[in-house]
Amino acid sequence: MDEFGDRKITQIGTEKLNLFKGIVSDFPSDKKFVVFCRYLSEISALSQILDEMKINNQIITGATSMDMRRDILEKFKIDKDFRCIVLNIQVGSVGIDLTSADTMIFYSHSYSYADYEQARARIHRKGQVNRCLYISLVSKDTIDERVMQALEEKKDIAKLIVDREVDL
Repeated sequence: MDEFGDRKITQIGTEKLNLFKGIVSDFPSDKKFVVFCRYLSEISALSQILDEMKINNQIITGATSMDMRRDILEKFKIDKDFRCIVLNIQVGSVGIDLTSADTMIFYSHSYSYADYEQARARIHRKGQVNRCLYISLVSKDTIDERVMQALEEKKDIAKLIVDREVDL
C-alpha cells in the first residue's frame, strides 16, 4: 500500500504493469514514446518503472507548472537521451506538440472521447515524419473493457453526427 496525497492506494495486481514493462523493454533504445494515464498513482508507478529500467523520463500532471511543462517539452524535442513523457490524459491531451515521438501508449483511458482523440493528435500532427503507433493496454474482465467500449460508442456517435452534417 502506498501513500498518495491523503489517500492510500492498494495495488491489486501487477499484470498490467508487467505488460507495460515488457513492451517498453522491447522498444528500440533510439526511439521516444509518450504514455498517457488517467490516474496520478499510475503515472507515479510507471515513472518509477521507467527509472528502474534506466529510461530517462519526466511526468506532466496538473501540478506541473506551466514553466516546468514548457521546459520538459522543449527538452523532449531536443535531447535524444530523454525518451519518455508520462502524462495525465486530461492535462496532456491539448495544446502540446509531441511529434519527436511516434509511439503512444495508453496505460489507462478516461471516458472522454474528446480527450482520447486530442491525446492521439499530440504525436500525429504537422511535423511528424514517421508513421504513428498507438498501443492501448486493456485488461480482460476489468473496467478497461467498459471504458474502451464506451469510447468506441462515442466514436460511432461522433462519426454519425459528422456524416449527417456533411450530407446536409
